Amino acid sequence: MRFGPDYLIPKPFDPRVLIWEASAVAEAAMRTGVAQEPVDIDEYREQLERRLGKAHEISRIMIHKAQAKPKSVVFPEGENEKILRACHSLIEEKIAVPILLGSSSAIRAKSLDLGLDLKGGRVVDPSESPLREGYIQELCRCGSAGV
Repeated sequence: MRFGPDYLIPKPFDPRVLIWEASAVAEAAMRTGVAQEPVDIDEYREQLERRLGKAHEISRIMIHKAQAKPKSVVFPEGENEKILRACHSLIEEKIAVPILLGSSSAIRAKSLDLGLDLKGGRVVDPSESPLREGYIQELCRCGSAGV
């Protein structure tokens, strides 16, 4: 699902409705003076997320831990749509720094076509990498060692 001419109103089971729409309404109410009691928006979002169930709550705990110390994660199929969408989510949530392997121009074109912002990630074209020869030697060494 992507916001645009065909998707302006969130679907009823889209979890973003509860979390982002409700908190946006609360924020607007506070800004305009309609709200009788101000709330901490981040804390309010956390409360709303807990209402989505235990599985979602555990997922949020893991996400918060990952956000505290984001790691770099390499994705060898950097031109794959599912991989690009996953990397976009990692960047949006600030969970990890994705490193996409593949043709730089193809990855950028595909992400642009999908409307995905991949700023915050890296694209490495193995065929143009100055480290390519070293990687080949290491792969050959490990392969001959039976690893």
